[in-house]
Amino acid sequence: MGFINGPEDVMQLERELLTYIFDRLNVESRPLLGRYRKEPLPSMMDVPVWTFTECVERLARPELADDLDPEAERQLCRFAQREHGVGAMFVLGFPLSARPFYTHPLSNGFAAGFDLLFDGLEITTGGQRLHRREDLEGALRARGLDPASFEDHLRMFDTGMPPHGGLAIGLERLTAQILGLSNIREATLYPRDRYRVSP
Repeated sequence: MGFINGPEDVMQLERELLTYIFDRLNVESRPLLGRYRKEPLPSMMDVPVWTFTECVERLARPELADDLDPEAERQLCRFAQREHGVGAMFVLGFPLSARPFYTHPLSNGFAAGFDLLFDGLEITTGGQRLHRREDLEGALRARGLDPASFEDHLRMFDTGMPPHGGLAIGLERLTAQILGLSNIREATLYPRDRYRVSP
């Protein structure tokens, strides 16, 4: 989405989107949903935002230097359930070096990017992106990459780009969490793993 003021705009859009989807599922698919969940799906409007640093401190896990592991995600969702009544939270401000080169900085080496954790699993990655060509070129150089190799991408920024951002929902992950499935492969039409590559 364009003309954003920061990653908070994208997070608010996702709160509203998921609240709408969950409400429709609670109303229109109640019999089916009831076979998988004891409680209706929650409103996501009160999902808190915790910084990555705050999450590491809450977990007392200083070894989590640039990402969260599955146990950390589950534990943070339990904290959010206790404190906010919804087992979900946005984690904002991962170390910038751990995010894609096009991620807008937040402050002091942290990224204006987020993950949404829901019922113990990351279901979304999103955030604000860089919108000036010179900033993108600088970010590429800082990672030891040659901007000339990205010219097709960079050319789009020559005529101007508004501050923008977005998110990507993992639909299979979201479906697995909504239904409480034990494995994401149960929510995937054609699951792939090291033992199955076709169809």
